[in-house]
Amino acid sequence: MQLLRYILLIYLLPIFANAGEVFEIDSNNDFLDVLKIYNSGDTIYLKNGIYTGSIEILKPVTIIGDSNTIIDGNGIGDVLLLTADSIMLKKLTIQNSGTRLLKDHAGIKISGNHVEINDCLVLDNLHGIYVKGGNRITIHDNTIVGRFNIQESDRGNGIHLWNTTGNSVINNDISYARDGIYFSFANNTVIVKNHIHQLRYALHYMYSDSNSFEDNLFDNNVAGSALMFSEHISFKRNVFAHCRGLRAYGILLQSVEYCEAYDNLILDNTKGIFYDDANHNRFENNDIVQNDIAIHINASCEDNTLINNNFISNLAAVEMHESAINQTIWYKNESGNYWSGYTGYDLDGNDVGDIPYQLQSAFEFMELDYPAIRFYLYSPASQLLAAAEKRLPILRKSMIEDKYPLFQRCENINIPYYLLETYELKSSYGHFALWLGIFILPLGMMWIIRK
Repeated sequence: MQLLRYILLIYLLPIFANAGEVFEIDSNNDFLDVLKIYNSGDTIYLKNGIYTGSIEILKPVTIIGDSNTIIDGNGIGDVLLLTADSIMLKKLTIQNSGTRLLKDHAGIKISGNHVEINDCLVLDNLHGIYVKGGNRITIHDNTIVGRFNIQESDRGNGIHLWNTTGNSVINNDISYARDGIYFSFANNTVIVKNHIHQLRYALHYMYSDSNSFEDNLFDNNVAGSALMFSEHISFKRNVFAHCRGLRAYGILLQSVEYCEAYDNLILDNTKGIFYDDANHNRFENNDIVQNDIAIHINASCEDNTLINNNFISNLAAVEMHESAINQTIWYKNESGNYWSGYTGYDLDGNDVGDIPYQLQSAFEFMELDYPAIRFYLYSPASQLLAAAEKRLPILRKSMIEDKYPLFQRCENINIPYYLLETYELKSSYGHFALWLGIFILPLGMMWIIRK
């Protein structure tokens, strides 16, 4: 027993020796005074109250707030500037940074390594959290709300990652910024279980490679995620929902390569997936549901694979530029995708349709060059064209097809439909608005003419 005590003492003494001093303070003056005298590894408890920001943290420290501890920047510069390594912030409200985009003012600006931001409210700042060169940053369980009372172009980002690697962003709620999380030369970062909504792009990758994001909900944005000028990004079990507008997408792929998407739900967007100069990417086991256009593929897209996906109740399945038709792979090993609009048959009972599914109608092919004709999607003229193309093979010259359409839906059991129930999301009524425009607007025009 005595020997055990000595062993415990040997191992525990260095831990207690490095634990540091604990300061508990309740006024702004005390806080500033403590910041001048604390040593590396100390802990500072801030009681409830408002503390003046524009503070630089120069040594490793843990700063923990109470239920209503506020650090206010008074609209000047960065509220907290973390330049040292090994800093932790917890249970703080950090608000009211400066407003100059050229200075990238932020609620929290980080240039040190191994920093942790935990359970904080980051409110009414230009950028919420700005990582500027620091590495291995952990940002988890925070709420970040931007300046929703100004126009989007004048806002900063919820989390901005620049020249950084090895970060984790977990279980945060981000809203009313310009972009939820912006990546610029930010590699090897993991984004998990975040809810990002009411902004431009939930995730915006620029020149950022080897990243992943999983189990996130992105809803009511201009784009769920914009992957641009990057490669080797994987994303699984995410929801991209209710992105509506003239240039709104569930997922935007612009000049990206070798990206992989599995088990995602792409629901009720103007365009579900948009490819432009995107090559060698793979979509498998995803549900693409109730979008106006499920997939749009521009020219200069090569070697993209889409297999074992469910395309359900989309107004149009595919818009594809003619030059990309032979560069897109819709099936593998005599197994393609499930299309709810498929009207073929399966006489041999192998759950694969016996005739190919035409993915793009003549009307949709014309729409690539004349987008305005979409207003006539369900007009008598479009129905007449659909009937004609069934009888005139010449109209199918530029059509594309899934040669092995699945006769039954893929059992994509890992798709996180539960996220929609968790946040009680409602449909944006995009389809209803379209039908309303098709039938009500012509009646209104007739009434005006008669008057």
